[in-house]
Amino acid sequence: MITEPEAGSDVMMMKTIARREGDEYVINGEKRNITTGSQADVLLVWAITNPHVDPAQGMTCFIVEPDFAGFEVEKEYKILGGLPGLVNSHLRFNNMRVPAENVLGRENEGFKVMVDELAIERSLYAAMLVGEAKPTLELAVRYSSERVQFGVPIRSFEAISFRIADMATKLQAARLLVYHAVRLIDAGFDAVKESAMAKVFASETFFEIAHNAVQILGGRGLSDEYPAEWAFRRARLSMIPTGTNEIMRFIVQREIYKELKESGGLSF
Repeated sequence: MITEPEAGSDVMMMKTIARREGDEYVINGEKRNITTGSQADVLLVWAITNPHVDPAQGMTCFIVEPDFAGFEVEKEYKILGGLPGLVNSHLRFNNMRVPAENVLGRENEGFKVMVDELAIERSLYAAMLVGEAKPTLELAVRYSSERVQFGVPIRSFEAISFRIADMATKLQAARLLVYHAVRLIDAGFDAVKESAMAKVFASETFFEIAHNAVQILGGRGLSDEYPAEWAFRRARLSMIPTGTNEIMRFIVQREIYKELKESGGLSF
């Protein structure tokens, strides 16, 4: 759990503090926008363990169980496009005591854990979005083949069929970006740039496909008769989790200029 009221895209604004006391750490702070935070059996919590240095050198990751004394659920809420049965949580830690053995990695090296975890998470999230976009595209293809207007299926009109072509092309491109990112991770590379590329492109492709599917279905696309309207809400959500798409673009350009500086060339 990383996100806090004052630390979203800017994780360096993290205020949750962990203080070592013997064989335990005492954690105080709060986290919000945590998916299933109040339902999970085990959670990863990032906290500042050395406030006197740059947060990237002074944060630690802890394995936390919700029955630890001081673990509090402040609020649960639903969000646009959220999956049924899942909630987002605002959590508070009030002198929560965590055994020292529950440090994941080493003290003050939590930022490295975060970076490694986020590349994997973003790649997996992008893969999920490709999977959710596929049936939405299939719905638009089937409907445009069956819906007759002016005496012909609406797929006969280029205004429809060209949208289908663009949707299918971008979905395949998103899929290949995901494959590229996960192959790099499997090979032991960090894939920071590639996972960010996959996430931003997959989420925006899903949104475009969902938007076009609603338009192709017309009035029926706005009703719950078809899942297009749900896909539209789901796709809108997808551009925020695991890092907003603005942050994804920041990461991509940062890594590009880093490559140029370090090697004098680019990897694409």
